[in-house]
Amino acid sequence: VRAFVREPHEKARFSLAKTMARPNIVDMRAGTSTPTVLTDAAGTPHAGEWTTAYSGNPELQPWRATSVDLSVEKYFGKRSYVSAAAFRKNLLNYIYNGLAKRDNTGFPAVAPPGVTPLQFGPVMQPLNGQGGYIEGLELSATVDGALLHRRLDGFGAQATVSRLHSSIVEKDNGDAPLNGMSRMSNAVSVYYEKQGISARISQRYRSAFTATTRDIFLNATTRRQAPDNVADLQLGYAFADGPHNGLSVLLQVNNPF
Repeated sequence: VRAFVREPHEKARFSLAKTMARPNIVDMRAGTSTPTVLTDAAGTPHAGEWTTAYSGNPELQPWRATSVDLSVEKYFGKRSYVSAAAFRKNLLNYIYNGLAKRDNTGFPAVAPPGVTPLQFGPVMQPLNGQGGYIEGLELSATVDGALLHRRLDGFGAQATVSRLHSSIVEKDNGDAPLNGMSRMSNAVSVYYEKQGISARISQRYRSAFTATTRDIFLNATTRRQAPDNVADLQLGYAFADGPHNGLSVLLQVNNPF
């Protein structure tokens, strides 16, 4: 649903949606690691307890959510604008990595003589969770230099900042927030684009977040990641005439810090 406010260069946008996203195909694998009987440093078994196995989950249900979005935008000329946007997504079903119990009957019982493994053991695998929400606010702006002064034609700047909040925590990972979510993020770019010349310097930041990676055995491992800050530089030139018409060159440098 779109509504126009006062002038043609001012807009307000409102939307309602029901969305679905399929699980990662790796998370739906049927394969699993083989558990063994847990022992201490001296090799003494812990009453037949199993070590944690790592597995996929073929019965995973997709992400499902209902969402509400609202944005207010004001445009200046052809290449400048400011906007504020807010959203809320109610997660009807989501996916996280957690511990579950599994019947290990049929797995080879690697245990010392006389020790009978328990029937059920822990398994770390993707699971479905229900309920919870994600909400956020984003502010962004793009300013064309020519809007300020004609001698700044070709120069420009872009900036955006967002803040997110979620009620969902992964209890099996130390009450970590929803996987991959940073509470704060921002990006700033300053550029020059004119007469085939392109130059841009950018900085991107996101606050600490959790991320699931794979170890050497392809087991899912969720860890807390430090804040991420990256600056990059792009220099380019596009030939508009002559024998090299249509040819462009680009140099790009990334500098995480």
